[in-house]
Amino acid sequence: MQVDELYPQAARRNYSNTIQGLAKVAEEGALFRGAGANGFKLAAICSSMTNIYDWCKENSYFFFGPHWINRLWGTAVAVAIGTVVSMPFDMIRTRLHTMRPLPNGQMPYNGMIDCFNKIIKYECNSKWMSNFGSFYAGGEAYFLRLFLICYLSQFLVDYYNENYYDQEFWQPQRFHYQSGIDYDIHDPYTDAFNKKLVATYTTATGGMGAAHPSGKENLAII
Repeated sequence: MQVDELYPQAARRNYSNTIQGLAKVAEEGALFRGAGANGFKLAAICSSMTNIYDWCKENSYFFFGPHWINRLWGTAVAVAIGTVVSMPFDMIRTRLHTMRPLPNGQMPYNGMIDCFNKIIKYECNSKWMSNFGSFYAGGEAYFLRLFLICYLSQFLVDYYNENYYDQEFWQPQRFHYQSGIDYDIHDPYTDAFNKKLVATYTTATGGMGAAHPSGKENLAII
């Protein structure tokens, strides 16, 4: 509906509202077209970005301490890798979902594999002055959208968890702390954390006691 007016008159779908749009899409058999490629896209995003973000924030945390730059650069690096890994699947999903019948009545692509092979053959061929960059057309907008979603959603989660003051601390393992598992250096509440990092910050309770998990809500980052 958002870009319908950009199409030629004969190619417009002319949806009047969301319900009618969904009904017509289902009638055309396109409601779940490209679902497989979309699943691979989401799997690529989750499997590539989460570990990279965790690694970046963990390592920079032990250099900079609780600083906003940890979250910013960790998200940027993770999103960059996620863009490289997932954008080809997003392109295939878009092609499958928006394709229209050819003049002979056949669809341009018979499925995800066929779509991938045709893109490689006709759009990533050096004979036609092209390369694999065809899979990343519009990559800047894709990166920016994904970055804003990932970065802003973290603050929304902090707001939901009432985690206002210690959001810049390295937290991936905090959900497992009370299980008794010893994460050694990966545990953000180690002696190194207590003595070298928290000592530079003032708290409402004072002393090193604020570094304990039960007192972390009293941390005040300055």
